[in-house]
Amino acid sequence: SEAMQQGEKVVREFESDGTQVSLICSPSFNTHGKVSGVTLVVTALPGLAAEMEMILKTSGVYVMQRTDSGEILRVSSAFAAFLGARPDDLLGKKLNHYLDEEETDEISADDRAFLSSGVPHGSELRRIQTKDGKRSLWLKKQKFPFEDDRTGRPTVYTVSTDVTEVVRARKAAESATSQIEMLQDIAGVGYWSIDIIEGTVGWSHEVHRIRRTEHDSFVPTLELGLSYSH
Repeated sequence: SEAMQQGEKVVREFESDGTQVSLICSPSFNTHGKVSGVTLVVTALPGLAAEMEMILKTSGVYVMQRTDSGEILRVSSAFAAFLGARPDDLLGKKLNHYLDEEETDEISADDRAFLSSGVPHGSELRRIQTKDGKRSLWLKKQKFPFEDDRTGRPTVYTVSTDVTEVVRARKAAESATSQIEMLQDIAGVGYWSIDIIEGTVGWSHEVHRIRRTEHDSFVPTLELGLSYSH
């Protein structure tokens, strides 16, 4: 019915008895240019494609194929679960149905710029949030251009990993460092640190001020630091 209403080819994928199937529905027209019927072509996906579908369903990787307008063509189970839907229910839907509107506009703009750039690969760190604001993730994305063989449309494949905890830990560390810097400015007390793997020593700005050394050019050593402590 969708093909007859729109007057254009509709492509859908679904699973039947454990086999991934592609359904292509093309409208046919009478001599007056009106839709008179449809032609259905059902094709079982080859082994490699079936294996890809298995990866999409069972791995925790966030994978999505979409057009530059945000239409979802393929999505992994992990990504679908975050969006609050089943993978099959997301196919053909727009990303802005599930994510913040302003955010999806930015994603689509980035996708269009990426596809027009001609580069074979891109990466980015992005925070995404569901439309209701209840769930959010920081994703480290790898992006690849891909011409969809079913429709001929340029699309973007993103393969992402959840780095939310890493980002939170980094922000917490940055916050702690900022507080330490503020305290040393107030109290006039500096600090220094040791990288036990590299064997290097770092002094805070306040220690450099106290020792009258240049922060950008002076390289402190462990021996020198200990000599000041005795």
